[in-house]
Amino acid sequence: MVESIDDRLNLARELLQVARDEFAKAEEAKGRAAVIGLRNACGKGWLAALEATNWYFLMQGVSESQLPENDRGRKYFAAQYMDRSMRRAYLEMRETFHIDGYYDASVDFDDMPRHFSELEEYIDAMEESGRNGSG
Repeated sequence: MVESIDDRLNLARELLQVARDEFAKAEEAKGRAAVIGLRNACGKGWLAALEATNWYFLMQGVSESQLPENDRGRKYFAAQYMDRSMRRAYLEMRETFHIDGYYDASVDFDDMPRHFSELEEYIDAMEESGRNGSG
């Protein structure tokens, strides 16, 4: 459970680690188990991106009860509270982890370390922008 605003950011980092751990297991698996493991890792990666994004929105003054609960709402909030480069980064995380990774299972195993690094950079960028009041 998220008790404070910063708990969301900590949860984002924890979910990133869980995603990396699940991916490591998926790399060892074969066949269907590998695909399921990759999807699970991408699902956790997407959750990490969402927690970092929600943390950023909270830092912009959005109340917990106003946080978007669906993709359409998140896109609207991204347009309202993020600058162009942040919106692009958000959409890239969505495309990589949510669409290509989780739904389509079309990401390549060899590309995942880079995607996880990009997700870590995204979380760091959300934190930096949120703490500096920029967006």
